[in-house]
Amino acid sequence: MSEVLNHKISELFESNKWQEIIDLLKPVVDGGDRTIEYLRNLGFAYSQLDQYKNARRYYQLWLDLDPRRPQPYYSIGYTYYDAKNWEKAIKWFDKALYRFPGYVVCLYRKGVALFMWGKETEAKRVLQSAITYHQAIKDEDMQRRLAKYYYRSVFYLGKCELALGNYGSARACFQKNMEDKRAYVKPVFAEYNLALCYVKEKKYEAAENHLKNIAQSFSRTEWIFRLWGLLLHDKGHYDEAIEKYTQALQIRNQAYILINRAQAYRKNGDLENAKQDFYEALQRDRKGKHKILLQLAEIALEQNQLSKAEMLAKRAIDFKLKIYEADYANAHYLLHKIYEQMGEDEKSIEELQAAQKLLEEWEWEKREFRIETDGNEQEAIDEALFRL
Repeated sequence: MSEVLNHKISELFESNKWQEIIDLLKPVVDGGDRTIEYLRNLGFAYSQLDQYKNARRYYQLWLDLDPRRPQPYYSIGYTYYDAKNWEKAIKWFDKALYRFPGYVVCLYRKGVALFMWGKETEAKRVLQSAITYHQAIKDEDMQRRLAKYYYRSVFYLGKCELALGNYGSARACFQKNMEDKRAYVKPVFAEYNLALCYVKEKKYEAAENHLKNIAQSFSRTEWIFRLWGLLLHDKGHYDEAIEKYTQALQIRNQAYILINRAQAYRKNGDLENAKQDFYEALQRDRKGKHKILLQLAEIALEQNQLSKAEMLAKRAIDFKLKIYEADYANAHYLLHKIYEQMGEDEKSIEELQAAQKLLEEWEWEKREFRIETDGNEQEAIDEALFRL
């Protein structure tokens, strides 16, 4: 009976028939036949259907049977990883790594989780460990089987270096990915991030060459044209930047691209089109409304619409307090300038003092309001790579 069942499960695995695996195995396991293989397969089938609670239930039973091995800890961690609960995923990955420090797959997943959680320095260290352990594997067959995790670790190490401003090191990683003939990381992702490095370094010709290459094959990918727009924007070629942003918007009408185009219109002195894009972005954006409101307030101030500018700046503060439970130094500073122009000196001084106090308390506020060159298009890339 077990041989027939195992053969049937193997067939279902090959065709990704996860619900059929569950229907076949669950009665067997719940009836008391709790072999490690059945529990592992049942947990995996549930996880493939995003039924993480059920997956963890059977992985825990596997763990109870075999607590010394790292795999059940990793598998439980992966259910949190797949659900993007980075903190819990990392805790379980650490339990697996305690039992097997050279667990390359687990090191890779932990590194990605740390990167996604915004802990680039820690992620860099873990990804470097994954690469080092892979390179130390003496079994050539095992090294080949784990090669995809080596190249994906290299890619995310590059993303960490990019986020940390180490552009030369980042480029070296992405160029290593370009050498991978099996394309464990799609060349478009490596080449795009190479272009992003060159934009950051203001090496525009090199960046544009990479963008031209990938645009030929991925002409329906908005983040390529958005980065191209940012490149031209950075060079001060605002008309050309607007054309690229418009191409991106024709593919995918996203708030962050509307904001970029609005900023280019504003640089060009076209405040009416800038306002139109900002207001449309305001309807689409969920978490960055305070930044959009602030830019609209600045335009109102430029147009001498002082009451409107005041209202928009206050809305920016209210939104940030509501969503992030944090005050907004830049908006207070703008209110200082608005009240100064209104001739309300006392209010102007109060707002200036509020802004200065916040800047002293939260240094990062000084860097918050700027044109991004590595914004939300990375979400699309990360999402595509995340499940690899």
